[in-house]
Amino acid sequence: MKTFLLALGFALICASSAFDPAKITGEWRTILKGADNVEKISEYADMRVRLRHLECIDACEKLAITFYVKPNGECQKVSRVATKGPHDVYEAEYAGQNFFRIEYFFNDIIIFYTIHVDGNGKVTHMTNISAKEDRLSEEQKKKFEELTVASKIPKKNIRNIIETDDCPAS
Repeated sequence: MKTFLLALGFALICASSAFDPAKITGEWRTILKGADNVEKISEYADMRVRLRHLECIDACEKLAITFYVKPNGECQKVSRVATKGPHDVYEAEYAGQNFFRIEYFFNDIIIFYTIHVDGNGKVTHMTNISAKEDRLSEEQKKKFEELTVASKIPKKNIRNIIETDDCPAS
């Protein structure tokens, strides 16, 4: 079933994922996030992830991820290591299984497409744009909106994460 979900989900994405993965290592901030189930990215939800750091391991065959969540209103730091599989899809466990792919990378922004399968088997499709700075240009926002809509996530389901991100910088 996981293979089917991955194939279906990633077939919906039209964007190119050509990038030099080694250049993604560094500090990042989640700016916007979209989901087909907005409850998963609401203020204290488990998938309202506030990205802080990415680090390529073994030529990016693994990706170390550091982020914050606020399940009880208090920032909790989380670290995970994702492993790359076929078609440049990474897999990591956090609040269930997460399968994600870098859909767009350019200089100081990175856009992810994620399929999250929670412990009950419920599937949520998400997009996320993170940046080196705390803001995006209008062009970057438009690119994110286009990729989100192409992922069958309504534009109205995009949430501004940076506006309420009061967790530590690292």
